[in-house]
Order: sequence, then structure tokens, then C-alpha cells
Amino acid sequence: MKKICALVIALCFIGLISASPTISKIAPVRIIASQVETQTASIATNMGLYGGKPEAIAVDPTSNNVYVTNFAPNGFYVSTDKGATWTGLPSSVNYGTGKSVTVDAANGIVYGLIGDTVIRSTDHGANFEDITPNLGSIGGLGSVALAAHGKALIAVQGAVAVSSDNGASFTTHAIETGSSITSLAAGPTYNVFYAVSSLNGAEKLFKSVDGGAVWTDMSVHSNGVSASWRISEVGADPLNAAHIVIVSSFGSAGGSFQTTDAGITWTAVPNGNQGSGHVTFDGAGRMYMGKGYSTNDGATWTMLGNNTPLSTLYGDAFAIDPNNVNILFTNSAMGVAKSTDGGVTWTDCIDGITSVKTYSIAQANDKDYVWIGANGGLARSTDFRAASPTWTYPILPAAGASNIKAVWVKPGDPDVVVAGLSTFLSKTSNGTAATPSWTQATAPAFSGSIQQIVKAPDSNALYAVFYNDDLAGTDTGGVFKSMDFGTTWTDLDLPGNEPASSVSVAVDGDVYVGLSSRDADTQTGIYKFSGRSWRHLTGGPADLQVTSVLADPDDADTIYATATDFPTGGGFYKSTDGGGTWNKITGGLSNINHLTALTAQTSTNPHTLYISGQDGASLNGVIYKSSNAGETWSLYYTGLKQESYYSMLFDGLETGNDRGLYNIKSRARLSLHAIPSRVGRGQSTILRASLRDIATRKKLSNRNLRIERRVGSRWRRIASIRTGRNGTAQLIVAVNRATRFRARWIPRGAAQREYATPSPRVIRVRVR
Repeated sequence: MKKICALVIALCFIGLISASPTISKIAPVRIIASQVETQTASIATNMGLYGGKPEAIAVDPTSNNVYVTNFAPNGFYVSTDKGATWTGLPSSVNYGTGKSVTVDAANGIVYGLIGDTVIRSTDHGANFEDITPNLGSIGGLGSVALAAHGKALIAVQGAVAVSSDNGASFTTHAIETGSSITSLAAGPTYNVFYAVSSLNGAEKLFKSVDGGAVWTDMSVHSNGVSASWRISEVGADPLNAAHIVIVSSFGSAGGSFQTTDAGITWTAVPNGNQGSGHVTFDGAGRMYMGKGYSTNDGATWTMLGNNTPLSTLYGDAFAIDPNNVNILFTNSAMGVAKSTDGGVTWTDCIDGITSVKTYSIAQANDKDYVWIGANGGLARSTDFRAASPTWTYPILPAAGASNIKAVWVKPGDPDVVVAGLSTFLSKTSNGTAATPSWTQATAPAFSGSIQQIVKAPDSNALYAVFYNDDLAGTDTGGVFKSMDFGTTWTDLDLPGNEPASSVSVAVDGDVYVGLSSRDADTQTGIYKFSGRSWRHLTGGPADLQVTSVLADPDDADTIYATATDFPTGGGFYKSTDGGGTWNKITGGLSNINHLTALTAQTSTNPHTLYISGQDGASLNGVIYKSSNAGETWSLYYTGLKQESYYSMLFDGLETGNDRGLYNIKSRARLSLHAIPSRVGRGQSTILRASLRDIATRKKLSNRNLRIERRVGSRWRRIASIRTGRNGTAQLIVAVNRATRFRARWIPRGAAQREYATPSPRVIRVRVR
């Protein structure tokens, strides 16, 4: 399949291109290959989407390369064809989330900041090396880097580390003790640099004229800039050394200021808040801010095209090709957007970027129909059980509704889909159509975002919880109920309008709502709704931020919950009396923080549970498995550093995380022994096979094993045996000559969704 930067993209992990219902073109694309990751206890297949909002973009003037970082594990991507296709870092590295990237225009050396690591490539992104040790002792790695004037500048705590030898060595120079360096820029004059520092919510602009060794406060707040005005980025005009611009993206303090006399006086840029906190000069007379540009220092503005075929621009990360100033790159709700006509029109360039945050997963009874809610919009598959499922993405229930954390599909009718957005809910009754049509649900007005939508087990009731993260005030939230599959909703009057983040309904109809907020004056823990009244449950997670709550699918009295105590702590809790009392279970979960998603596999008895979190030592995302309803836990899957899991659904285990959608299957250990292994001619031996879950060591009973004998060059079945309660089975066979035997297990039915097929076990029986 030809790879292009447009509407149809050949995907290495999964097909994903589509459009909003308000856009005419939707392009589902088929998987052409899958990435399979085998670990000790599990096998994970990336079923996610391509895309992910860039934090920083850099164009190499010495090649066709473009570089992107985004806030995802190993979030660093290289394109060698001007953004048409992208390649990530090798799976052998584990650096953390992407922060910044910069290219030295003189030699094409690229520097990237990822987690607490600085990486460098001297061969145009073909290979990277960790040069963090070259920085020496630093207080902590910052979030921005810059290469210019033959130097590389790396932000560290309160300072910059400067290299004059292409990153081989660095010298650290102080700017403001204790501050974060949030922006760097190079002036057109040799060795002139600018830096923004932030300390306790106040920013300053500094200047260096000696290549970053000595920094001087430019005192912008004393020369025309309001004392309360905050700075997010600085830009220097390459055509005028005296022209410097500072912009803000901090809410009502947005806007920009500029100086044309090298900082002696500052004045507001007319209409200088174009929607985002960046300022970028193209060196040919244009000054870009957000989604607009000016050719006369802001006196007038021309707005850029705001849409790609599949998405909408964010415009807060920006890069210009130095060799062709009409080629622009910025970020969108879907990922990277590219323009070749100076910003008039844009295309989506995301092939190979695996950074779609997947917040929710919904599946109909017909398991081919799956919907996910993600940071680019909704995604839908209508052939999910196929070897190569296809996806339509993004589907936007409303213009600009690109960050969707909750979606629900009616189990018996996949045409009915409800999506939870910011400030409203939306419903479609033709969700299987090529272009679904959406209607805004009738619901009480609310602020914030819908976090989860669930159905009551034995009724038509839907419940939705919402959360409003109020940065200026107290967080709020609530619970809605619908009896018509999401067309109309009523407010259940959650006491105190507390911020609700999770919800589950028990088989007896009781509703459990998890509360989560960092505000000291908000209620935490779990509320229970029985009939028409609310009750705050005491004990257990009552004083913690509850990240997920799950009522046992079969037992109304058994409730599970995960909770966290920011920034660490919390745990897994279980109640067997409807939330009256709680037991914190730590068996196998020591030093696991940030527990988030929780799901149950009901095909086993007792139910198998899966829980996600982060390892306290390595900071790797992890998933644990319990075969005994949460009483003990075993490590099941290890993700990347700083990786978060937002949702889990069992059909096989489907997990939504920072890298998209993963299907994870358990591995089983199949063994075979001959007792004895050497016999006389014509005598018998006992072939004993056993089968266990590798993660939990659970003995797998009632499993059909196939015993085969090697005859010439072929294997022939001689018997089928079933494992007993201890996970073992045996067969007596007569042996006339030295023979190879093997045991095979091919999971069927529910086991096929849980387990991958293990390798056959081969033994040899000798004849005396």
C-alpha cells in the first residue's frame, strides 16, 4: 500500500483514518501488520490508532527530516519524508514521556528531551544515544532544548546546560535559582539567547549575550508589561535583532507583548492573542502566533485555515521549513498537521505515531462492534474479531469535540451509541453507518467532562458521571441517569455536587460512585445510591481519591475499588457487604502506585480481576492479574515508564493507555514428562502433562490437551486428555522404540479470549 500524507495511510499497527460526521470523507484503513510484544506472563498486541498531539516539532534544514515529541511514553518520532510517515524509538529503550526537540541548522544534529533523558542523533535520526551523563550534575532536567549559534542549550532546574562541542560536554549556567526554564530562543546576533523562567507562578525574561554563560533579567514587568501578566514563550525576530516578542497562554492573561528597542520598552501586540502560546518567525517577514500570522508586527493579522480533512488545529506547537517557508507544521486534535501553501490548507500526517490516549472502550454483544473514546475523538470498528480489523477514526459527535473520555454502545443494538463530551452528551441511532448522525442529548447543564457511562445490569437505566477540574475554584461534578438509552437525562443530585470520576451498578440496582479531586475542600471516597437516597461510605477508601469502582457482576454485596493518595499511595480495596466495611488488599501489590483501571473476567469462577497502576520503583506502567477475586495479585504485563492505563475491558483483555489500544492475552506454561523416560521394548510409560497460568500459577483444570507421537517427519495424534483439578492429565502408552511425544493445548471458547496458544512441549522416551 502506498504511504501518503493525506486521507489514506497504510498503518503498521492499525488502520485509523476517518472523519467527523460533519466532514464528508471517512477513510477506514486495514491493519497491514501488528506489533506483538511477548513478555513472561502475557502477549500484547497493539490494536491502537495512529496519532497523538505533539508537544514540540522541529524541521531539519539539512535533510528531509522532521522530528516530533509528544506527551507519551517514548514519545519521540522521526520522519524522513517531510512528515508523510513516522518512526518511533526502538522498543529496547524506555525513557519516559516526550518533552522537546531541536535541530542544529548547521549540521543537522538533533537533540531530544524525553523524561529525564537527553538523546542525540548525529546521523539524521537513524540512531540515537543517551547523552544525559554529559550534562554532569544537574538539579533536574527541564522541558525545553535549543540548538543555535553552534551551541546546544538544555533547560535544567534554574539554569541551562550549554554545549559548544555538539553535546560531547556541557557547562551549567544559572538563570534563576529554583525556577523552571520554560522557553528558549536565539536572537539573530551571534551568541544572543533569551530564556523564560517560572517560579511560584511568576515568570521573568532573561537575556544572554555571551552564548548562555551569563543571564540578565530584562525586567519586562518594569518596562510596560503588567506585573500580573504571565509569560509562556519568547520569540526573536531573525530580521530585526531589537524585535522580541513574549506571549502568554495562561487563561485571561493571554495575549502578547513586543519590544522593538531590544527591551527598553514593551507594548501590547495588537490582537496578539491568536489562540495559543507560541510565537514563530519564518525569516521572510511573517510572525506566526497560534493560528494566525502578521507581516507588520501585529498591526493586522491573517488567520490560517483551521481544519485538516480529519481534525481541527490546536496551533500551540509550530515549526517552519527553513528551506521552504510555505511548508508549515503544527499540532491538531489528531496529531501532526502539515501545510504546503503557507497555512491556507492542511493535511493530516500521523502515519506511524502511536500516541493516541485511549480513555474508554465499549463493545456490543456482537463483539465485532467496538468503540473507543480517545484524545482525537471516537474510533469505531465493525469487524473487531477479524485478523485485521478496520477502524474509522476520528468520529466527532460535534465540531471540535475531539477529547472524548466516555462512550457506551447498546449491547444488543450497535447502532445506538452514547458519547460523553465536555458540557454535554451526544447520541446516535445509526452508529453502524459510514457517517453516523448525532443528536445532543437533553440533559441538565453542567461544566466539566463526562468521565464514564455504564448500564445497570437488569434494567434500561444508564448512568453517567462528570467531573469539572476548576483551576480557579473548587472542583465539582455529578451523576446523571437516563431511562431511554441516552436521549434524555436527569440529575440524581449527588450531595455537594462532588467531582465524580467513576461509576458502577450492582446486580441489585445499587449505584456506586467514586469521587476524585485534589482540592482539599472536596469530598473523597465512594457514594452509594440506593433507591432515592445517597450515602457516603465510611472506612477503606473514604479519605482517598477513588480512581475506579466496580460492582461484582454476579454478587451484589461485593464491591471493588482503586484509590490513590496523590502523589503516591492508595491501593486496592474490596468490600463483601455492599460497602459497609472494606479490606485493603496488598498481596502482590507492594509499591504499586497510581492504581487506575479495573475490570472483571466473568467466565471464570471465582472471577479473574485485572488492575492497572505504576511501579513505584521503575515508574513503569503495570497490569496485575488476580485469579481469586482480588485476594492476591501477580504481575501480568509491564508497560513503559510513565505510561498510564485509562480503561480496561475483558474480551481477551483490552486496555486503553497512552499508546492506544492493546489486546493482552495470558500465557500458560504447558509441561510434559514421561515416567519413566526409559523403558524396555514393548513396555509402557506414563505421559504426564500439566498446565498453569504463568502469572498467577493457577492450575488450569478441564482443559483438553492433545497428545501426539512423532512418526517419520509428521506428528500424529494418539489421544486427547483433559486436565483435572490439579491442572494435570496423564496417558499410558506402550513404547516399542525410541519415540518423541508432544503435548499441545489450543485454547477454545472463553479460554481463547484469555490465553495465547503455548508452544508444544516435546519429550523423548528411550528404549533399553
